[in-house]
Amino acid sequence: MKKLSLLLGMLLVACGSSPTPPPRDPPPPAEVALQVPHELPSAPDPGPVSVTSEDPQWGDPLAPVTLVVFTDFQCPHCSKVGPKIAELKAEYGPSKLRVVVKHLPLEFHEEAPQAARIAAGVHKRAGNDAFWAFYHAMALEPGGAPFSEVIAGALVRASEVSGQSPDELLRESAHT
Repeated sequence: MKKLSLLLGMLLVACGSSPTPPPRDPPPPAEVALQVPHELPSAPDPGPVSVTSEDPQWGDPLAPVTLVVFTDFQCPHCSKVGPKIAELKAEYGPSKLRVVVKHLPLEFHEEAPQAARIAAGVHKRAGNDAFWAFYHAMALEPGGAPFSEVIAGALVRASEVSGQSPDELLRESAHT
């Protein structure tokens, strides 16, 4: 038994006595040439959802995050998104977030197609700022008022931003 413990002791000393080799230096990082486009492509955004300059949008087209919102102005669930979008815009700003709106009026919301046409007309005639005034006026409406009054109020808000009368903004929706 004494020979066995002596042999085990010698093995332990032999195995544990060699110094550990120093760590190797990591290989140098490979150089990568980044290619940054100098101008925006004129074609639609190649993401999973096509985005063009015809879509109402807020924020820098090169922002790292693009949020595409499909909305129905008569949908009570869609109206809950409006305040959240306002929060996100305030929190992240236009350099980090771009918001794009796509109109998706649901067939069982009878007045939603008209609201979508009016919103598209506001955007086409008066641009993004007027559209967003219209959008937020529609989305932040607490409800209870007749839908035609909500649209009229949103048109007034868009006209305040654009400097055009509600009638002028409404005329464009007849052509969209």
